Order: sequence, then structure tokens, then C-alpha cells
Amino acid sequence: MTEKNYLRYLSSGIFLIICSLLMSCSSAATQLSVKTIYITIDDAPLSGIDNILSAVEEENVSITLFMVGEHILASDYHQEMLAKAKQNSNILVGNHSNSHAHEHYQQFYSSSSGVLDDMQINNRIIGLSEEPFYSRLPGRDVFRLPNLKTEDPYITQEEDENERIDFDTLYDHGFFLYGWDLEWSHETSGEPIQTVDKLLQQIDYQFTNNKTQTKNHLVLLMHDQMFADHLNGRENLSALFKALKEAGYKLSTLDQYPINQNDNN
Repeated sequence: MTEKNYLRYLSSGIFLIICSLLMSCSSAATQLSVKTIYITIDDAPLSGIDNILSAVEEENVSITLFMVGEHILASDYHQEMLAKAKQNSNILVGNHSNSHAHEHYQQFYSSSSGVLDDMQINNRIIGLSEEPFYSRLPGRDVFRLPNLKTEDPYITQEEDENERIDFDTLYDHGFFLYGWDLEWSHETSGEPIQTVDKLLQQIDYQFTNNKTQTKNHLVLLMHDQMFADHLNGRENLSALFKALKEAGYKLSTLDQYPINQNDNN
């Protein structure tokens, strides 16, 4: 090989290496910029469940449904809705307790064994048999994951000190507990408080100001009853799904939420 050809060959090799490095950097930057939203809907199945399942199917998006055992067993229809949700690969069905504490939260969380028993009963109702059990506790915003442990900012210090043992006991028995970063709030009637546009502004603010538990990942809370027919639930939820997709957000289920310290992209 002549010196001229050798230099030409060397230059080509260097050019290819530089291109490869630039492509790798571009790919890494793209991954870092991806923002993922985990839509979680509590208290299912209630009056909005059919509209929820229909909107998910129509828009082909991924969500997590946190179901309550007593709601499931309330009717054959609700049991059919559970079966339908489990058949949809875009839906992760999680545990939201059997009793929902019957809305008496301090009494419910006064017994760690009672809380564990209630959650295990709901595992059997839903058909959850393999750890981890993806769960959200009734009335409590706490995380218990391998890399994330938070306490509820909305309860008193005394409640927090009394209840931590409950949360830790559940984690020790295979329950992954998820709180939330932002809520699509509702009136007591179930009517959503924020418009879809306002909710998107809040989501953007959370991401821009790094106000999520895990960077670039936002857990969004809402409730089944918000999507009943008389509240135009199907239309509202579909509008949110479309708006999030148009804004470039990735929608995923909580089993995809990063659980390793270095897995935050």
C-alpha cells in the first residue's frame, strides 16, 4: 500500500469512528430527553370503568388500573371488567386493597397484620400470584421500591411514625408501593377539576422543574369515577390521551418504572 493510499485509508477509518461516536451521543441525548408518564387510575372498577377500557383500546395507550377487591366482587359486571382489563396487554392491573380501608384510614393502618391481610386478600381476588405485586395503598401517597422510599406528605407526623411499619411490612412481603407526582383532581361528584389543557401545563411544569420522584418519569393519579357517562368520561380521557401523545410524552405501565438507581432514563 502506498503512503497516499494508507493516509486515505486512515482518514476514512477516523471519519467512521467520529460518525459512530456522534450517533451514539445523539442516541443517548434522545434517551435522556424522553419523558415518560405513568397514568394510574384508582378505585376501579366503578362507574367509569367501561369508558376507561374503551378509551385505552381506541387510543392504544398504556395505563395502570389499581383495583379494589370489594368493588370487583360487587357485581358480575365488575368481575367481567376485571377480566377484560387483564386481557388487554396495554393495561397493568394493580392492587388497591380489598376494602379501601372503608374510608377509615387511621383505624386501617393501626394494624400491620390487618393491612397485609387486606392486601393479600385482594391479590387473590385479582389473581396476582407473582412478586412484585404492583400496588397503591388507599388514602396514602407513599413509595416503597428497591431504590425509592418516601413518606406521605399529607398525613401528620404521628400518623407517619405509626404507619411506616405497615408500609415496610408490605414491601417485605413482595408489594411494590407507588404514590404519585401529580393528580388530576376531581370534585366529590367525580367531575374533573383541571381541564386537559391545564393538566398538561402542570405536567410540563413538573418535568421542567424536576418535581418528580424520578427524573423524566411522572406518575399521574386519577380516579375511576371521573370517567362516568354523565361526566363525559370517555371523551375527557380520550382527549387527555391524545394531548399527551401529541405533546411527545411516552405512556407506560408502572412495571416499566425504573427501580434501579442508574436506570432513570
